[in-house]
Amino acid sequence: MIANYNADPLLSEVLNATKAIVPDGCIAEALRVSTCKGSIFSEEAVLVDGAVAKRKSEFKAGRLCAHKALARYGCSVEPVLIAERGQPAWPKGIVGSITHDRDLCLTVLGSKNEKCGIGIDITENAGLDRDVVTLICNTREIQDAGRNGSSLGYDPFRVVFSVKESIYKCLFPLVKEIFDFHDVEVDIDYVRCRANIELTDRPFFDRLDTRPQGRFAVLNGHVISVVWMDSLQEDHGNARIGENA
Repeated sequence: MIANYNADPLLSEVLNATKAIVPDGCIAEALRVSTCKGSIFSEEAVLVDGAVAKRKSEFKAGRLCAHKALARYGCSVEPVLIAERGQPAWPKGIVGSITHDRDLCLTVLGSKNEKCGIGIDITENAGLDRDVVTLICNTREIQDAGRNGSSLGYDPFRVVFSVKESIYKCLFPLVKEIFDFHDVEVDIDYVRCRANIELTDRPFFDRLDTRPQGRFAVLNGHVISVVWMDSLQEDHGNARIGENA
């Protein structure tokens, strides 16, 4: 399960870029799907018994990456099962997220006392087809990306896509409602590599007491994004999502 980062420059680059964008108090880990070694818990393995080989390999890498992160965080390493909509079911008191892109796997996690939600995404740094762009971006986002795209050296729509994937991973475990790309709007700061996130008037977003925040990193081959929501420290009497409960 130990990754030799010195012998794998790409894995080291991806992990260092991820560590630079995760919020304070959270940690990140990375593994290669094809070379990670070790065994996962039997309770985890049975969850993908009927899956194809590729799914099994990705699932195993994700759980091993999660175990490594839990150990580094000082937690007991427990099975990371699957929740009701397929997202990882983290041990009590932990929030986290897992992502894959081809042979790479990333995990980020932290304490529920500090973060009520977190999501991570890694995707190929390549241009998106125009029909895909319209599925992901609203008119303002398309105009904004168009103004910035020629000076960036990469496709800004890929950043928007990755950030919105991370938003979904962060928010779905909190609202427990399916929403699509156009239910959130992002204003990308390409200089500071930050994402300002606005939620639409979908009723289930009203249960959120803090705003999601996002950062991203662009490498030669990949775009990585992390989105999180801070936990409120005050006790307002009525427990709502985002409060420290």
